[in-house]
Order: sequence, then structure tokens, then C-alpha cells
Amino acid sequence: MKAENTKNYYNIRPVVIVATGFIFGIITAYLYLTEKVYLSLCLLVVGSLCALAVLGVLAYKRKVFTCALIAVTIILYVFGFFYTLIRTDKVVNSNIYGNQTFNSIITEIKSETTSENGYVYELVLETNDFKIEGLKINASAYCSDRLFTGTKLKVNANLYKIKIDNFSISTNVYYGANSIEIIENYGISGVFYKLKHKLVTLFEKTMPNVYGTNYALLTGDTQYISETLLTKYRQMGIAHVFAVSGLHIGLMYLLLSTFLKAIKVKPKLKVLIVIPLLTLYVAFCGFTPSSLRAFIIISVAMLAGVFGLKPDSSSSLFLSALIVLLINPCDLLSVGFQLSFVVYLGLTVLSAPFSKLLSRFISEKVASVLSPYIVAHLVSFPIILDAFSFVQPLAFALNLVIVPIISFLYGFSLILAVLQLIFQSATIFTVIPKVFLGVINKHILSVDTSVFLIENFKISYSMPFYYGYLYLLSGKINFSAKTLKILRIIFLSLFILVVTLLNI
Repeated sequence: MKAENTKNYYNIRPVVIVATGFIFGIITAYLYLTEKVYLSLCLLVVGSLCALAVLGVLAYKRKVFTCALIAVTIILYVFGFFYTLIRTDKVVNSNIYGNQTFNSIITEIKSETTSENGYVYELVLETNDFKIEGLKINASAYCSDRLFTGTKLKVNANLYKIKIDNFSISTNVYYGANSIEIIENYGISGVFYKLKHKLVTLFEKTMPNVYGTNYALLTGDTQYISETLLTKYRQMGIAHVFAVSGLHIGLMYLLLSTFLKAIKVKPKLKVLIVIPLLTLYVAFCGFTPSSLRAFIIISVAMLAGVFGLKPDSSSSLFLSALIVLLINPCDLLSVGFQLSFVVYLGLTVLSAPFSKLLSRFISEKVASVLSPYIVAHLVSFPIILDAFSFVQPLAFALNLVIVPIISFLYGFSLILAVLQLIFQSATIFTVIPKVFLGVINKHILSVDTSVFLIENFKISYSMPFYYGYLYLLSGKINFSAKTLKILRIIFLSLFILVVTLLNI
């Protein structure tokens, strides 16, 4: 699966190149959707002309493989543009206003407040009643009974359209309703929603003080964590432990592999067992972009092993990106997608160089442990700062402490949850997550790290130069040392210049 090495400057990875073309097609469509029409059309025309020019030169030099690769990339670029427009056309150009009665399902509970005679909710409803598949609506609701995700409702609401931006496109939430009237409650619908409800009810009964944290750790659903506690996790830069991603999927894979190895299951049979089980878990967690990315990469690695191939990390990552974006191209605008893919790409290309650099000052073993943490924070902080308008400088140190503990608790709680669903007597072991999560939450609530936050620092337009500089540090481009040094100085200077201009 590893691609050929070209004569001069870089290693060609076909999957990376064609996936990049598709991604740029989606970006061009996004600019078009957000009324930057001329810019998007310029990108479409100029990008296609440049690619065709390169194609012409390669054809003249009879570089058949590279020529075919560029042609496929152009096709995917154009396809990405029109595919995104087609996928969003119905909802972007829809005009559903005023009083409407429709069937829906609760896909997210943003907040739940207890009132004198019931509960007040901020919900996300999903409906297919307006001939728009998966249309989502932000809504406020009052209900005398408690509601849960997966609850099917017939409602009456006054709908209004939300302004098209990153959030509305990435989440498919284009409409809002100030207050909805629940006409009929059909109860929880769907196997996974019913299982989630059973799980959260079980946790609430057996570990009442930390059930929300434990549930979020296993499912990525933070609706049962108090807003105060969740804000503290975010301010500390450790809320990513609740996003089902590489950490969770990797640990689940490790648990399954260890168990199957212990009972001496053959490698080919192991693949047939592990991949379906991981598929069910990712489906249970809602097929989030980060969980899908991790699942595809692990699946590719397992299948490559069965066929005696050595998987290429970058190709596996971009293949997973291509699959995720083919399912929903608007996921490209999701912060979860961006962080998941940028962090994994950063770990792939920068961990080894940073480990080598650190080993000059500390032992190789310590350097190999620290370098992934350093790289993860270096590549993620610009996206976090741009999306949330703050970043926590202490996050590196806090993650060094929290992540190993959370990893243990995740593995233990996952096994315990399965046992609890089968054996009631397994409840006795809930004392471990109760104690550990109780202590963690208590200390998180008692410590104020907000004073260390870097806030309202603009970085958006400087990010290409920042990531370009980091890539030049990776050693993946085969330029001479002198050329690399000059390029690094240029990219770093441009990054500093643009950041300065943005924050004057």
C-alpha cells in the first residue's frame, strides 16, 4: 500500500492526492453556499485550469500514471463541488415557515432544566416530513414527563430559518422553533436509542453522582453532565475524552484483541469478529466523524495484516476522510472532524521528528512518550482557538495526568457496562468508577484554570502558514537543507505577520 518514491521532492500517495482534490471541491462549494460566489467560482476555474496545465505537461512527457492520477483528482474536485451543492440544495433553498405540525425524533438534548410542574428543554429534533432527509431543528420545549434522546414526537411549532454558516451546514440544523407543543409522545424508538436509555438508567441507579460522566465517557453523549462541570472540562482542555475517537476505538480494539488472543482465535477469524463489533459500537455512538475515522483506519490496518500488506498511515487517514465525506460532505466543517483528522495526521508525520529532537535532551523512552502529547497540542490549538475563541496553555500537563487515568476507566467501565447488562451482581464493581470519577470531578470543579486561558486571539487566516511550517519540520519533503531552512523562515514569518495584522 505504500506508494512509490519520485525522483525529486516528495512521495506520491495516490489516495492522499485524490482525497485532497475532493476536499478542495467541498471547500469551494462551502464558499459558494456562504455567498462568496465569485471566490468559489474563481477557485473552481483556476484550480481546474492549473490542474489541466499540469496534466498537459505530464502527458507531453508521457508520465502515464501521474497523468491518470491528476485526471482523477480533477474529476473528484469537480465532483466534490457539485456533490456538496446537490446534497445541501433542498435544505438551503427550502422555505418552511410559520406554524407546522410534523413527526420528529429527538437526536440531542442540549439542556434540561427542572421546573415546578415538569422539565424545560433545549432540543435538536430531526424530521423527514418536509421531503428533506434528516432536516434538523433547534427547539425549546416544556414537558411534564422527562424526555430522552431517541424519543419520537409529533409536534406543532412555529419555524424560522437560521442563517447559513459553518454550524448550520456541518450539523444540518437550518431551522429553529422558540417553543414547540408536543401533540403526542410515542416513546423511545430504535434499538440503539433504547439500549442507550437502558444504559443511562442503569448508571443513574448504580452511580448517581457520576453517571453522566461515565455515560459520556462510553458514548460521547454529554447531555447528562452538568453545564458547570462540562465547562470546566472544556476550560482545562480535556473535554476531548468525551469525544469517541482514536483513544476510545483503539482501547476497544485492544480489549477485543487481547481477549481473542487469550482464547487463541486465529488472525483471519479475529478480523471477522472485531470489525463487526467495532461497527456496532461506532453505530451505537452515532457514526460521529472522529469515531468513523478511527474505525476505518483500524479496519484498514487489520485487513492489510490479513493480506500481508503494510498499511501506510497517511493513505489510511485520507481514505477514511474520503469515506466520511462521501457519506456527508458537510462533516468537513465540523470541528470534531477537523480536530480528529488534523491530530492524527500530525501524529503520523511529526511524532518521529519531535521524538528525535527531544531525545537530545532527555532519554529516548521519555521522548517517545512525550512527543505525541506535544504534537497533538501543537496541531490542535489553532483549530480550538479559532472555533471556541479560547485555548488552555496548561492542557498539555493536564492531559499527561488525565488521559492515562481516563484510559483505564474507559476500559474498566466498558467491560463493567456489558457485565451489568447481563449480571445484576456486577453492580458491586461500580465502586471503582464511582470513586475515581468522583475524585476527578471534585478536583475539576474546585480548581479555577480560566485565569490561564488565552482568549479572543484571532488566528484563522494564518493557519495555512502555521501548518505549512510544521509540515516543513516533518522531513517529508526532499528539499535540500538550505531550501528547507529558507522555506521555514518564509512560512514562519508569514504566520507571525498575518497573526499580528489580525490582532492589531
